[in-house]
Amino acid sequence: MKRNPEKPLAALVVSTGISSVVSQLLIIREYLTQFQGNEYVIALIFFAWLLLGGLGSYLSALVSNRYVTADIGRLAEFSLVTALLPVYTLLLIRLGRDAAFTYGASTGFYQTIGFIFTTLAPYGLLIGFILPHTLAVLRACHHPAYPGTRVYLFDNIGDCAGGALFAFVLIYWCTPLQAVAFSAGILVLVAGVLAWQSGTASRTAWAGLFVTVLLISAGLLGEMTSLQPAGGRMAWYQESRFGRVTVVQEQEQATIFYDGVPLTSNLDLAAAEAAIHYPLSQTRGRAAVLLISAGGGMLRELAKHRPLSVDYVELNPVVAEAQFRFNLLKKIENLRVLRQDGRAYLAAAAKRYDAIIINISDPQTFQANRYYTDAFYRLAKKRLKKAGILSFSVEGYANYLSEPRQRFVSVLYRTVQPHFKHVVLLPGQRIFFLCSDAPLDTDIPDRLARKKIPTDYVAGYYYGNVTEDRLAGLARQLLPNVPVNRDSNPYLMRLMFTRWFDKFATSPRWLYLVIGILAGLLPGALLGQRLRARAIAAIRWTDSLLIVLCGLLALMILPEQAQPPRGALLLFGFAVAVLCGCQFPLALESGGEDQARIARAFTADLIGAACGALLVSVLLIPYLGLTGTLLVLIGLKVSSLVVVGLRPARGD
Repeated sequence: MKRNPEKPLAALVVSTGISSVVSQLLIIREYLTQFQGNEYVIALIFFAWLLLGGLGSYLSALVSNRYVTADIGRLAEFSLVTALLPVYTLLLIRLGRDAAFTYGASTGFYQTIGFIFTTLAPYGLLIGFILPHTLAVLRACHHPAYPGTRVYLFDNIGDCAGGALFAFVLIYWCTPLQAVAFSAGILVLVAGVLAWQSGTASRTAWAGLFVTVLLISAGLLGEMTSLQPAGGRMAWYQESRFGRVTVVQEQEQATIFYDGVPLTSNLDLAAAEAAIHYPLSQTRGRAAVLLISAGGGMLRELAKHRPLSVDYVELNPVVAEAQFRFNLLKKIENLRVLRQDGRAYLAAAAKRYDAIIINISDPQTFQANRYYTDAFYRLAKKRLKKAGILSFSVEGYANYLSEPRQRFVSVLYRTVQPHFKHVVLLPGQRIFFLCSDAPLDTDIPDRLARKKIPTDYVAGYYYGNVTEDRLAGLARQLLPNVPVNRDSNPYLMRLMFTRWFDKFATSPRWLYLVIGILAGLLPGALLGQRLRARAIAAIRWTDSLLIVLCGLLALMILPEQAQPPRGALLLFGFAVAVLCGCQFPLALESGGEDQARIARAFTADLIGAACGALLVSVLLIPYLGLTGTLLVLIGLKVSSLVVVGLRPARGD
């Protein structure tokens, strides 16, 4: 009796979804680590991933009618390759970055996207190819009218399961290659069972299974070797929910790297003294201090002021653990370590401080940008005592402040200045902003001497770096007519994006041209299945609801001081996922179910998602803000509604 192939093939689609999602998440993290990435790099990764997937689906459409047969064994072989490729894609990203570019050098936009496309191409194309190809095999060996929406549904089940497996299990217990190997093992097992049940298992198939397992195991053995730095010795390494933390030891210097970026060092005395003594020189008496993130030596310098209390907030507990483990930070009296987001802590805290010291990297990511906005400075002001001081710093200059950097610093000054009566900028390798309602004294060595606070860098070099001429020169370079950096309109991210191209003497015009040319899904897929009989009408309704949701999101987040409940934002994301997931099977139903049309639908879906990821992250939000982005999305769905409205509805 011939077995029904639907269940084993459905299991294959689900396991492919599990493996692909886990692999995708880990590949994204690896690219971010290698390219010191931000949301722009994430957008490039999604763009490449989805575009390659779309091309793979298009390739499936080209071969589906000509070459596809009821050969389940061949499909199982494809699945083994699909399981194997992520392991070596990760290794290729790790080892290929330094082979392709100078070690330690930053890369330009086009260099980055070129590397991403090159290293991701084999796996991305295969993932796009295999889903519509599986549908073609199902139709060839089971039923010619097998619905494409069911394969889409099985794929969504696998995607959701893979996301849950990664988020709740693998991220805590496995290294990246171990996690990829585990999810690949599920796919290998299902592919082997499929070949055996279908009766197509042969010596070649069993040999392929053995070789796949052997190669995955060999890749696992290269995990630690692939992580070794080109210079120094890796003394410690740990993956966290937020990113990779490594400690590199070179003679007496221990440097902590966070996602490939040097975060702090035990020998960076100048940075520690400036960050702590510049603001605390202005306080009177023993102070209550809030330290949002910290660098090596800062707690030791802070202890010299004998503070009443020190609340040290660090989002990533692994970073704090590494600093205490390698003595970059030492426990001091009255210290409280808080492992949470600094801005979230400020929003919920009732305590008021004499000094709030921000030690966050320059706003090169949307995450970091939240500490440089109008809303954050307003919040920080509320948590300061009457004569309290806020301090933060950004990358400075040696002798000349370039025009892009001049605009950057001016925007920061324009953003923070309305909230404090006194704002002083201290020039140097880092520009320090001291902000307070009380008068500020720039003779910091004298104030420290009167407080009997010993220093090395400040006492020895401050007067040579921070002169009256340099103070006045920096103040003169502040531009008056620049915008404010807001949560809803992150202007500093736009400047960062422009600076990326300027640094490598390139232009984004080719990016704009490509976008112009190309110009949660499981519950939605289930809903789409039920609404197939009224596909056109259902598409109209889902388009209308998406427009309404965009309007509701605008009402929730656009007021400058708005803090919508986390549950409301999660509910919004879920609702959008449901509606978008619903529309794909409806589009399949309205367009017909022949194999080539289905493959083209997958292609359009993936390429559209690729363009959307790049367009929204790289252009719309930085240049138009959230308001403009929402208007563009609403306009897009209105256009879709108009186009669909011109078609007659089936079943109405």
